[in-house]
Amino acid sequence: MIELHTHEKDEFGSELMEKMRRLRLAFKAIDLDDHTAVFVIDGKKKISGEEALNTWFRELEKELHIQRSITGDACYIDPETGKVC
Repeated sequence: MIELHTHEKDEFGSELMEKMRRLRLAFKAIDLDDHTAVFVIDGKKKISGEEALNTWFRELEKELHIQRSITGDACYIDPETGKVC
């Protein structure tokens, strides 16, 4: 599971959390003290720094878009029998 380590006063962390919610991602938000920079744990990787986090998020967003377009429910009509799946 993705972990977002942030604190409520961090504007970038709040924006990232909102983006993750809009994507309907399963993630865990973990509160940090005010002096720790925002970071994400994704599997065994730790991503930190705004530029790296933005890149990570864009790549994740692309991957999810591809996965969700492929795994959507599909239905068909059998041309020989006319039965619906």
